[in-house]
Amino acid sequence: MRSGSIKLVCMITASVLLCGCSRGASVTTEPAANVEAAKKEVLSTQNEDNAKDESSDIMPEKVFFSYRNNSCILKNPTSGSDLMSGNYYTIDLDSSDIKLYPDLYEALCTYNEAEEKRVKDSMNSYTADMIEFQNEGFEGSGEVFTDIYLLRADDKAFSFGLLDYSYMGGAHGFTQYYGYCYDPKTGNSIAFSDIVKDTDKLPQIIVDELEKQNELKDYFKECPGDKENLLADIPTRLEDNAKGLAWALDYDGIWLYFEDYAMGAYVAGSQAVKISFADYPDIFTDTYDNYKNGDIPDIKAQAVKKDDAPESVLQAQTGSTEAVNDDPFFGLWVEAFKEKQLALDLVDKLKDKGLEAYSIYSCEYENLNKEPLWCVTIGLSGSEPEAQGYIDDAAKAGFPDAYVKYTGNRLCKRVYCYIYSDQGLEITPSKVTMNDIPTEDLSGNSDAEGPRTLIIDSNTVFDSSCAMQTFGGYKQGESPVEWFNNAKGPDLLGVYDVSITGDHIDAVYGNYWWD
Repeated sequence: MRSGSIKLVCMITASVLLCGCSRGASVTTEPAANVEAAKKEVLSTQNEDNAKDESSDIMPEKVFFSYRNNSCILKNPTSGSDLMSGNYYTIDLDSSDIKLYPDLYEALCTYNEAEEKRVKDSMNSYTADMIEFQNEGFEGSGEVFTDIYLLRADDKAFSFGLLDYSYMGGAHGFTQYYGYCYDPKTGNSIAFSDIVKDTDKLPQIIVDELEKQNELKDYFKECPGDKENLLADIPTRLEDNAKGLAWALDYDGIWLYFEDYAMGAYVAGSQAVKISFADYPDIFTDTYDNYKNGDIPDIKAQAVKKDDAPESVLQAQTGSTEAVNDDPFFGLWVEAFKEKQLALDLVDKLKDKGLEAYSIYSCEYENLNKEPLWCVTIGLSGSEPEAQGYIDDAAKAGFPDAYVKYTGNRLCKRVYCYIYSDQGLEITPSKVTMNDIPTEDLSGNSDAEGPRTLIIDSNTVFDSSCAMQTFGGYKQGESPVEWFNNAKGPDLLGVYDVSITGDHIDAVYGNYWWD
């Protein structure tokens, strides 16, 4: 490109000069300004071509790192038996690259800490179940197994995938995936939309490639409904920058991961599929397609696998707790009712079939329905894989559409307090004490329902949803302790819907007459 452009400039210049020096020839010469313009145009084109040539020749800088497998075991402190085994991987940049990419270093430090906590928390979540299984004669132990897929490490992206397999003594375990993709210069996660510009075509491409790469053609032929369901499910996974999809970036494409049951039946397995830049250039941006004119790096040459870390031993925490405590959990939700008794009846039926079932009052948790509903879950699981493990049981019990959802934090514990007379009430200007009154947990799961002694004080409030007309003689702005001091005898009687922490009433949600 360079030599050709220079020759063209010389030819144009020579032609102009020759025309200007001819004698006796009837010719028109170009003004000097036009000559300069021609030079600039050609030189501009030359510079652009040179820039393109240089950019296409520059390969991303490789990033060098090490990784280590860390094993851990969860012990029963009473018997000394192994309850769960687990492992997780940590990643460390080489010292020279820490200086080049300090933000990536910080991001990987955060990942290492979070991954250790994730695995150990998952193992601990199985404690009660594994102790129960072993007491019933199960001689093995559970497992939380992690495998790592190292994919890309250069100055454009640092990306890897994780396989997470959980097993706790049933017919089979559950496999799911996690994907990580960092911008080495900022340490921030790379967005799916930075890589894929056309998600409309992607669902069909994914399903087609899954068939090709994973020998699913026969399965989908036998179960066409599963193929249709998967095709319909992928757009939902792609929403909010593929929030519902596990993915990671390779040097020459992108990997997508699907957990057990994503294809349909468990027999179809968990699956991984690669969508390459070369095969589908129209759906990708050019940002990370950087190896068109060069060899794809072998990431194994950049990564050093260190010896396994010494096994760490965790002591399981045992002890009695309420069936539903204040911890958030993953539920496998099978049904919801507007009447508590219907939920409790279903819980009894599921328990008769040997299933661990509970009724949960939706208003108590941040991620559940704000409409008052009694929701039935199979299991109170500490992790999504554990909850997924109940799916087959739910289907056999007649609930094929059961789904997993995380409760989020527990906002409150709701109970009904039954005030039949004022004899159990001690009312002072600063505090109201309800002594040994009958109570009922709204969820219906507690074994410790009433009588309770509960306290109302200046920190107790009327909830904004409270229908104040049910509180006889209520005056605008009164607090619960003020209302109790001003209310007359009969107005104090009824069923109070309240939230409590220990023996303190935090909020009042309503006052009703009993049936």
